[in-house]
Amino acid sequence: MENWKDQMDKIFGKKKEKINVQIIFTLNKYLLFSKRAALNNLRQEDIERLFPANEQPPKTLISSKLRKSDLYDKSIFGNTEQFQAVNYILGKTSGHYPYILFGPPGTGKTAALVEAIKQVYFKKKFSTIIVTAPSNLATNLLALKLLQHIPKSMIALR
Repeated sequence: MENWKDQMDKIFGKKKEKINVQIIFTLNKYLLFSKRAALNNLRQEDIERLFPANEQPPKTLISSKLRKSDLYDKSIFGNTEQFQAVNYILGKTSGHYPYILFGPPGTGKTAALVEAIKQVYFKKKFSTIIVTAPSNLATNLLALKLLQHIPKSMIALR
């Protein structure tokens, strides 16, 4: 696999002069406002269900001893946080409460989530899996990755 420098050399040729590039990231305020509105619309019982104050998750995994050979994406094994997240989800460490994966772009949230969904789908046959994403693009990406191993009839996009 080529690195970014090799790709740039192919595009611009191997030139000795430096190219100055300015990249500007803008924050999409609509996403922040819509997330805040969703949180503001939660009822107290919804908040208690999503974020329980008194219930502690089990201290040990409930039957999840994943090995590298069990993974659909073997690269997960090399990333401690991703592998731990998949193990926790498969082991139901939060009981029946939802799991929330968050972090900056490029940290492997999608890969870990897709792996966890595949593991739950194939190992916990009677589970119900609900996944949300902040955009249609993110939802489509999840669906495409899941379709590599899960039948299309089992994935409902809303």
